[in-house]
Amino acid sequence: MILVNNADAGGGPFAILEHAAWNGVTIADFVMPSFLFMVGMAIPLALKNVHRIDSPEGKLGYLKKALVRAAKLIGLGLLLHFPRYNLKTIRLPGVLQRIGVCYLLASVVVIFLPPFKRGSGRLFSVFTNYLWYWITSLIIMVIYIAVMFGVQVPGCPSRGMLTPPCNAAGWLDVKILTPSHMYAYPTCHEANPPCEYFDPEGLLSTFVATCSVFIGLYYGYVLQQFQFHSQRVVQWVVPSLLQLALGFTIHFTFMPFNKNLYSISYIFLMGGTAGLVFILCYIMMDVAKFQWPGMPFVWLGSNSIILYCGDDLLPVLIGPSGFVLIYYGAMENNFGSWARGTFFDSWLPQYTANLVWALCRACFWMIPAFILFRKKIFVRV
Repeated sequence: MILVNNADAGGGPFAILEHAAWNGVTIADFVMPSFLFMVGMAIPLALKNVHRIDSPEGKLGYLKKALVRAAKLIGLGLLLHFPRYNLKTIRLPGVLQRIGVCYLLASVVVIFLPPFKRGSGRLFSVFTNYLWYWITSLIIMVIYIAVMFGVQVPGCPSRGMLTPPCNAAGWLDVKILTPSHMYAYPTCHEANPPCEYFDPEGLLSTFVATCSVFIGLYYGYVLQQFQFHSQRVVQWVVPSLLQLALGFTIHFTFMPFNKNLYSISYIFLMGGTAGLVFILCYIMMDVAKFQWPGMPFVWLGSNSIILYCGDDLLPVLIGPSGFVLIYYGAMENNFGSWARGTFFDSWLPQYTANLVWALCRACFWMIPAFILFRKKIFVRV
């Protein structure tokens, strides 16, 4: 996330690090669903005893914890607007806000819908034991499709259009959030035809993005309930490949890959890809015990929230940013702009400088990540 947020490829030779303008996917488009996938994997661990509790008071206790955690994520997302909080124009959706909402929706389902039979030990029993979760995910997708294809957007020639200026998701955000509270620089401004207003973390796309958490739930329950590597890998590989096949089928039939809309084909493509990447990491680090290449990612993942927020807020303190708190004489004379100009922009082509700058920022955060990991300091929300 730090890399793609700072690469600023802008259509140059490294444009694959930019989000797709509309249909299609780039490397950057794999980041958000991977976060939601990991959130889903973590829920069975965080709520591992919830199904042993039958009392309403116990369930409400878990619900309170989920509400508090979601509120913290949403609050952190809004905090990243620091130091400017114009309530008339503040953007309400965001990355952390989406994670918080999706986590809460999935947690409510897990807390209040018990499994049919726990821990039977049969291969693929997670499918049948937690059938209510997959049915809930399917209902969410059906509602999403019904809205996307059933709502007549004013000014558009027909229902079910999925173009940047004509789609139900963007229209609903404009009506409910209003343009002043939406993202000001969506990638669909560069699409053909371009959109006027759009938020990539909008309401309807966030609602259906909860399905990515449910996909992660499946992988988490397999990890929790099966002890042998072979059992786990088989039950991960099969659904991963099926999701990829389903994603490409939907893409070429009625709904293309689209990160902005969080299309159904995109959900399955991202779910299958995240599953296969997780399997490769699991085999390398847990089965083969070949751990050292993945340790930097372990450091970063152990305190991902504080590092993400730190990278977002640091430019506000020392630059380069449109608004800087610490500067010399004029706001444009700040440490970040000096470092960027001296060590990168002065001798590298623009797009290469952008990429190297982003790589250096990502590597820089490995230092505090390593220190926190060694000292066993883990910041949680």
